[in-house]
Amino acid sequence: MPDPRVTSHGGDGPRTSYDALRPLDPDQGDYLRLFPNLRPLAAPRSALRFLGASDGPMVDRDEGGAEGSTWSGQPQTGDNTAIPAGYTYLGQFIDHDLTLDFTSDPNRRNLVGALPNARTPAFDLDSVYGLGPEVHPHLYERDDKLAVADRGGVRDLQRREDAGDRFGVAIIGDPRNDENLLVSQVHLAFINLHNRLMDLVGSFEEARRLTRWHYQWVVLNDFLRKTVGDEVVNDVMSAGPVFFTEEKRHALPVEFTVAAYRFGHSQVRPNYLVRAGGTPLPLFAPDDDAAGNDLRGSTKLTEDKKVGWEQFFNFGSVAPTPTWLIDTRLSEALFRMFPGPPGESSDVPPDERMLAFLNLRRGVAMGLPSGEAVANHMMKVLNDNGRPNFSMRALAEEELGAEYRGRRGQGETPLWYWVLAEAGAPTLFNGARLGPVGGRIVAEVFVGLLDGDGRSFLNEDPGWEPREDFKRNGVFDMAALLVASGDFSG
Repeated sequence: MPDPRVTSHGGDGPRTSYDALRPLDPDQGDYLRLFPNLRPLAAPRSALRFLGASDGPMVDRDEGGAEGSTWSGQPQTGDNTAIPAGYTYLGQFIDHDLTLDFTSDPNRRNLVGALPNARTPAFDLDSVYGLGPEVHPHLYERDDKLAVADRGGVRDLQRREDAGDRFGVAIIGDPRNDENLLVSQVHLAFINLHNRLMDLVGSFEEARRLTRWHYQWVVLNDFLRKTVGDEVVNDVMSAGPVFFTEEKRHALPVEFTVAAYRFGHSQVRPNYLVRAGGTPLPLFAPDDDAAGNDLRGSTKLTEDKKVGWEQFFNFGSVAPTPTWLIDTRLSEALFRMFPGPPGESSDVPPDERMLAFLNLRRGVAMGLPSGEAVANHMMKVLNDNGRPNFSMRALAEEELGAEYRGRRGQGETPLWYWVLAEAGAPTLFNGARLGPVGGRIVAEVFVGLLDGDGRSFLNEDPGWEPREDFKRNGVFDMAALLVASGDFSG
């Protein structure tokens, strides 16, 4: 059974182990440096604290309360109508499928090559399947379908029943997919897709293969293209990665896991209209007394919190809720995830418990180079290789944020902050998608992992396409996957 003590996504300290961890090789680290010759950024702690504080420049103060931040069908300041809100939580699910670092220490410089990854660095849904029905039978029914619960006609993840009527830790392959009720229902959709395919093909191995391949198709042709743009994807697909080269694909780059792929934190809205006609619900209520009236995880799914997917993906019927723009501002909801420690006895300042500060500090602990160093290096290498650099350049001071000028360590910028700043730069993509540094890193890692996985559809059957009966108007995307899984029928 999964260990309920596993810390929340992005939190401090080591994670406890649990059943679905794959066997670890003590002689082989599962993380590496994409740019090993670039010097680490030595950013002062005071600068990181300034950026990541609950009253700092990264807090979005223009949320406008429950009404102002709720999608009404008309774009508002901060809305990114190019990417529906569901992709934020699909992105979180993808992250949990690729990486789980539970041994690094954010308070000191880590030896990256010695860190184990408790997930396989592949798009293989090990966060859903664990190690299979023989090793992890608690995830399965007797017929090798994945286990689900049915509470009064509401299908939910199976959960522990020892926490009362409202709460219950999910019994799944990765407890992080129960951090909120949105990502938990993405996880549930993949369970339902596997079970639907079991009915269609009758074989566990075949159903798992097809579920993985349909997932990989969505990752590559839907999620990635929306996130980084067709130009970058097409270049990496046709000519191959320049930086995430073949000999590196046994591991994940920390520039990806600790910086570039954490862009999703900027997309999170403070609240969501989960279903038409419902009441907007905050992702995390301001205090524990409101628990049950928000979308926090380890909560049994009820009818009023069952996602109406038309609010989160584009089915063509209504305009889905958009993500927020990818920029340096984060919703106050994320600053409520890690409240300051109660009482005066704690020696951890409240602002050092905030998600933004933790992300920035982890970048320093992993020895990440600055955004400037990475951008200049990538631009030179791409030019030398005759590859397009997509207007990669140094960001102007005003695009990095006036509040941060004069506070940057050695005059340079943390890589995670740079990735957000370049995405939000008006001279680039104005928050609609990742910029040239972040987008290139994410695209190369995604394509490289698929190319390096001998069981991916790109390798086993390069001409493969999703089932015709699963497509919608000839297209297979996340909306089509939700119809195929039975999670949406509208």
